[in-house]
Amino acid sequence: MRLIAKLLGVDKPLTTIEASDDTFDELRSSRRVVIVDFWATWCGPCRRFSPVFERVATQLKHLEDLRFVAVDVDACPKAAAALQISSVPSVVAFVDGAPVTRTGPSSAAQLTDFVERHRGMAGLT
Repeated sequence: MRLIAKLLGVDKPLTTIEASDDTFDELRSSRRVVIVDFWATWCGPCRRFSPVFERVATQLKHLEDLRFVAVDVDACPKAAAALQISSVPSVVAFVDGAPVTRTGPSSAAQLTDFVERHRGMAGLT
């Protein structure tokens, strides 16, 4: 799957952690706030949003209480189905392991605000 994603230009780089159906539950509860990008290799808007998500993840990687996770809905159908993800890209914020809010693709500034709101909900700002 990584080769196909790389060829399509949507490979999830180093800062964002890729989830599988086996690792998703552990990853979503691994930090106080986890921001998850549900995406697909065939999705044009996902290819445009992926670098934005990665840029914000890189800018905020110093925050120990925060994690950014990518879920390819085709490779992780159980995780996507459990959260009733019906369109991609979809970004879901988890606070203490529970999904609290979802949004669509946005600018880096909007995504950063989304993250900071959820850090505030977790009492981290």
